[in-house]
Parts: sequence; structure tokens; C-alpha cells
Amino acid sequence: MVWAVALRPAGRRAARLALLLGLIAGSVLGTARMLQGAHFLSHTLWTLWLAWGVSVSLAVALRADLYLGDRRRD
Repeated sequence: MVWAVALRPAGRRAARLALLLGLIAGSVLGTARMLQGAHFLSHTLWTLWLAWGVSVSLAVALRADLYLGDRRRD
């Protein structure tokens, strides 16, 4: 999740690719842990929300450019 937020200033394509790869990796690892009986689905989803919240909070604290619209930079 953090790479999607961190790469946002580099462009939407890089941020979306990082988000997709992060979600795939998290899904595979979370599913593996659930199949092992070590986690519930709620643990995996809470971890996703926690990672997203920390990433966005850090980006806001560091005043990163998170604008997702089509406006041009001035």
C-alpha cells in the first residue's frame, strides 16, 4: 500500500501498478495464512485498512501530492 501512495507523484500508472502488485501480494499471503489457520479474514482486512491508513497519514503529514484528478500542476 505504501508504494502506491509513495509513487503517486510519479504518475497514476506507477501508483496503480504498485497498488495492484501490493494487493495481489497481500491477498496471496493473507490467503496462505488463512489456509494455515493462523488468521481470520478479518485479520487480513484489518491489516489492509491499517496499512492504507498509515500510508495516507504519512503522506498527508509529509504534504505529499495526493491529488487524483486531471488538473494540471501550476
